[in-house]
Amino acid sequence: MWLINLRRRMFKPLMFLLAGMILGLAVIYSCSISVFADDPAPGRTPGVATVSTSSLSHSHRGSSASGGQCYSVAVRHQHSGSSSGGGCYTRPHYHQHGAGCYGTCNYAPSAIQFVNIEDTYCGTHGPTYRANYIITVTHQGRCGTVAEDRPGTVYCNQCGGDPAAGMTGSHQYLACNRGGSVEYYEPACGKTEGVSVDQYNLGCGLDSRAYGGISLTNTTPEWTSGNVTLQGALSDPEGVICAGGYGQMSFGAVSGTISDTAGDGITVSENGVYTMNVSVDGSKFDTAQASVMLTVANIDRTEPGISDTVFDSGENWLRTNTVTVNAVDLQPDGTAGSGLADEAYSYDGGLTWTSDPTYIADSNGTVDISVRDYCGNISYATAEITNIDDRGPEVSYTYDPEVWYGDSGERTFTFTASDDQGGLDEKPFSYDGGQTWTDSPVLPTTEPGTIHVIVKDALGNTTELEIENKCDVRPAPAPDPVDHGGNTGSGDGGNGSDSGGNNGTDGNGGSGDTGSPGDSGAGDGDAGNSSAGNDGNNGSSDNGTDDGKSDAGAGAGASSSGSGHNTGNGGGGDHSSGSENGNGGNDAGGSGAGDGTEAFGDGNSSSANTSDGSEDTDAVEYFEQLPASSAAADISRRSDTISETTPFYRTKAFKAVASVSGGMLAAATLLLLFMLFYSGVIIYTLDTDRYRLMGIRPISRSERGNCIHLSREFMDNAYSSRYKLKLGRFYVMRHKDDLFNIDADDDWVSVKVERDIYVILK
Repeated sequence: MWLINLRRRMFKPLMFLLAGMILGLAVIYSCSISVFADDPAPGRTPGVATVSTSSLSHSHRGSSASGGQCYSVAVRHQHSGSSSGGGCYTRPHYHQHGAGCYGTCNYAPSAIQFVNIEDTYCGTHGPTYRANYIITVTHQGRCGTVAEDRPGTVYCNQCGGDPAAGMTGSHQYLACNRGGSVEYYEPACGKTEGVSVDQYNLGCGLDSRAYGGISLTNTTPEWTSGNVTLQGALSDPEGVICAGGYGQMSFGAVSGTISDTAGDGITVSENGVYTMNVSVDGSKFDTAQASVMLTVANIDRTEPGISDTVFDSGENWLRTNTVTVNAVDLQPDGTAGSGLADEAYSYDGGLTWTSDPTYIADSNGTVDISVRDYCGNISYATAEITNIDDRGPEVSYTYDPEVWYGDSGERTFTFTASDDQGGLDEKPFSYDGGQTWTDSPVLPTTEPGTIHVIVKDALGNTTELEIENKCDVRPAPAPDPVDHGGNTGSGDGGNGSDSGGNNGTDGNGGSGDTGSPGDSGAGDGDAGNSSAGNDGNNGSSDNGTDDGKSDAGAGAGASSSGSGHNTGNGGGGDHSSGSENGNGGNDAGGSGAGDGTEAFGDGNSSSANTSDGSEDTDAVEYFEQLPASSAAADISRRSDTISETTPFYRTKAFKAVASVSGGMLAAATLLLLFMLFYSGVIIYTLDTDRYRLMGIRPISRSERGNCIHLSREFMDNAYSSRYKLKLGRFYVMRHKDDLFNIDADDDWVSVKVERDIYVILK
């Protein structure tokens, strides 16, 4: 039943979890569609064109004036215009004046007006005066002049004369008003009507424009160490180019090697110059064979050149040695190759890679250097490092005195250090964990404990020592005599036998009150039990002054049977060991029981042993047992705090809505993933130096095969005519040997199926 309830409770949460995972995958994949295509970074493509194109156009040949080729329809001349002018009648016939065009006009002076006189000289009379006049002459005809003023002069007042002399007469004037006018026009074209040819009209039936084009595209524009496929394409939307069996493709190599030819494309294995030719009708187009030429320069099979490895190979000892690698990637002809990889350097034989051309060697040996370029070509070199000092100094020490009780003065440690590589530091010794350093190899001590010594060389390599500076144990004094009837004695227990096989008699306490503190017992622990007797009290020693531990024996530690014996207390001593198999009781060196365990005395308190040898200690219990009813009580208290209000997310309505929504969301997500992985094409367009995301288009079927349709509105929003199409991985896997068609506003282009397709669309 509980399993059924568990399934019921877990089913819906698992469904929600599954829907959330599907949604998360969809979001992650959608976010993974970069705004920019994952094309090679700048510098990862060679500086040559990856597409070569040529338009197939018709240009009218011949001329309308002289005819020939396209201009084959003659137009015969017909005069245009008339004698009144216009068209061919462009030569004017002007009016010529005759006798009838002129008339006669008489003129005579009609008035004389005196102006002034001037001094002058007369050849006859000598000095004399000259008189100036204005004579008004009046015309009596129709010449158009009514009157005019003329100057008149009498040059000598004594000689006299008429100032108006010669101003009476007549003259001819043009009486007609047609002077210079055109009477009519004559033909001036120089052609004969119906015979001469004015021009030649077109007879080819074609327009002077492009009817299509061809292109040769490097479908792998990035640097590669493999072969490169060149895809040819012919655009003939009107069928003019291929009419009559034309439009056949052929390929060639100016330089380089063609390794495979497949219909409309070739595979090349070397850098070089390759051509594609398409046959066309020479009578229709400008050439009888259209051709494009494309340079392939992105095949790099040459490893980088390691020009130098720089490191310190001198005699100076170093802590680290920096190895600097200088490398450059060039093609065999000296031109730039694909360039070094982002992480181009390896210093462990190619196991790991880094972008750093420097390596810090911290140990001697051979550094295996590898340098790779963008295409994975690798070159190798080595650097032998022999001057790394990575060892600490050799250190030894002595101490004096050898036997030392801690309270008998100082014990002095003297250290000897040597380093046969980089040498010792000026102050090589530290006795405080490296906080301070000194050049003194001598360390005096006054107290026991652990000595931490660090010795360093000139390069910072260190050797660390931890020395236990122990005190020696003073010998125990002789034991006091045995007294069976006394109270706890003041003497220390005697030494038992090593075998511990028999009960020792030296361990019985003496008589008297509690004595002065005893020293720690030395040697093996005494048996300390009385032989079967009525008054055999176990002896005890007072507290010792030194801390220590006793290695208890394996015996039971009980006294022999007797009616009046009491268990004695063992004094805290310093490392006295009980007998291994004896029936001994308390050791002089500690209160520990038998069975081979170690008990530590504190040197200040005595602990009583039970009659059977077990240890009765005052140890503190650190963990208190939980009462049996506490768990049930806790569950009871928790049950009282459960709220009786059901949260909204646990209601049936919410779960139903969430389940339906999750299912619909999962279905939509799966559909979206199918579209993206299989039947969707991500389209990028080149924006300056990188491809920018434009959108996603579904793959559809047409009579040409699988294709996508790009409308004119879609293409008008592109940044350029260069496109990158990224097909889904599943689609490429299933259709890798097929052709993929692109309908660019009814201009069809067929390309080979690749993960990334680069194409130019007009």
